[in-house]
Amino acid sequence: MKTLFVSAETDPRETRVAATPTDVKKLAKLGWAVRVCRSAGIKAGFTDEQYADSYKETGDKTTVILRLWKDDGTGTVWACECVRGMMVRPPWDLGLTLYPVTWLCWDYVQDSYHGQAMLTGLIPNQIYINKLFAMTMI
Repeated sequence: MKTLFVSAETDPRETRVAATPTDVKKLAKLGWAVRVCRSAGIKAGFTDEQYADSYKETGDKTTVILRLWKDDGTGTVWACECVRGMMVRPPWDLGLTLYPVTWLCWDYVQDSYHGQAMLTGLIPNQIYINKLFAMTMI
């Protein structure tokens, strides 16, 4: 099942919401499991109760979304956890100043955003070594 998460905007000037309760109902009819963060639609004029009526039950499994962002006021990275239309853990300061939190160094590959890991070129060598070692064991 496909899951869509509607988060609350952190910018105080932003009054839009990614999906209205009507949109959530339409997506649920199309087979999407929609999760809406608490107070996601408040600035747009939608209450949490309106969203609660739109949810589609998907069983007893829960997906916890960890959202990270850098706060312009403090200059540090903040996080919050949301699950099934409610905030599990309110925003907290991680005390980190660098964002994104991780950055992986990849070798450049033309027409590829992600590139290639440094060890990718060594994999065929390791397979050959493993086969060679296995043949000596026979």
